[in-house]
Amino acid sequence: MENKKFNCKMEDLPVMAGFAIQSTETDKVDFLDYSPVYGDDFIPNAKAKQKECSELVKQEDVLKLQKKVTQEINTNLKGMRNDINKIEGYLLLTANQLDIGVLDFGLAGLRVNISKKNVEGVCSDIQSLVVKLKRNEVVLGAKGLKTTFVDDIVAQSEKLDKLNLSQNAFKNKRSRTASDNIKVFNELWDILNMILDGGRSLYKATDKVKYKEYTLSHLKKRVHLEKAATQTNNDAEAPAAEPENLV
Repeated sequence: MENKKFNCKMEDLPVMAGFAIQSTETDKVDFLDYSPVYGDDFIPNAKAKQKECSELVKQEDVLKLQKKVTQEINTNLKGMRNDINKIEGYLLLTANQLDIGVLDFGLAGLRVNISKKNVEGVCSDIQSLVVKLKRNEVVLGAKGLKTTFVDDIVAQSEKLDKLNLSQNAFKNKRSRTASDNIKVFNELWDILNMILDGGRSLYKATDKVKYKEYTLSHLKKRVHLEKAATQTNNDAEAPAAEPENLV
């Protein structure tokens, strides 16, 4: 895996590079006179790399998808705990008629796995529990445990298993995406530093205003100000909360 060269957030790097490229376009004559490395292909290539990184930032929505799956898993586990409580009630009602003891149905271990959000363990425990329930379905049914209720638990377990596989797939995708992206972002970082080095060399002793545009601290500050302005605009555009109806 390639080591990260840049010392800023991934999402901020394309924005800072955009500012620097814009300044370079304005000062193109000075840069061309300074060195041929800033020739005609430099700015188009820099823009292309900046655009590539901007689009990669958008692909970080993989994390949002992963969070959504995690929320679904947690919701299902919470609902399953309630179902387990009902099953325990049926087991206690039929304790003397079951082919094994109530404790041997494994509800305690299942609850532990639910609390730990150990989906693999939960699914395995559910499979074992369902076998035991079906073996005793006549006596349990007489006390009110419906076959459809057990079938629903099986369906929940199968859904959990699919969600778990999906979550693992997202984790792997994020890991691979991050590794691939670092290489591309490092390339943009190198371009940005070429611009900053050239700008500082050109204007350090001649133009303090322009010189500041080619310093990393100034670019980071601009990104911070833009983020703050965007957040302020979003807050201003958000609909006002409905007043409470006080009775």
